[in-house]
Amino acid sequence: DAVNHVVINEVCGGSVELSADDAIILPDFIELYNAGYLNCDMKGLYLSDSTDEKRLLQVENITLAPGERLLVELVDTELSVGRGGGETIYLYTESGRCIDSVQLKEMSAGISYGRAEDGSEEWALIRETPGRENKESDMVVNAPVFSNEAGFYDEEFYLTLSCDEGDRIYY
Repeated sequence: DAVNHVVINEVCGGSVELSADDAIILPDFIELYNAGYLNCDMKGLYLSDSTDEKRLLQVENITLAPGERLLVELVDTELSVGRGGGETIYLYTESGRCIDSVQLKEMSAGISYGRAEDGSEEWALIRETPGRENKESDMVVNAPVFSNEAGFYDEEFYLTLSCDEGDRIYY
């Protein structure tokens, strides 16, 4: 069934674009992607942030070709995406079967949570790419945290480095 290959590809809790005159607030969005080889009829698909209310937002009734994306802007809907992380977004069929889901991480301005590459299994914080291809070069990695501040010390000490869960430090 072609619908089994539609995935949540990127999620963003809104952002702000600054121009010379003023700030433009952009809406939350969820990007869907057809990772399969067949056209997919999106009729009867729903997005939600709940396992109880599975029909929170009906997806646009279009046919999504292989490799094609559908950008769902969350304007005037009950569904919204926070930047704080921890929230889960679900993609359901009309019968209530979950096709895909993602638990969000904390996002800062200009950053979304998306698949490292379109349709891949790996998720990462990325520069927002609404309606465009996700690439590994869009990934954002937070700097490691050092247990001591930089400087000169008279006595030896143990230095530890830490990073976000799932990240690696190479030394």
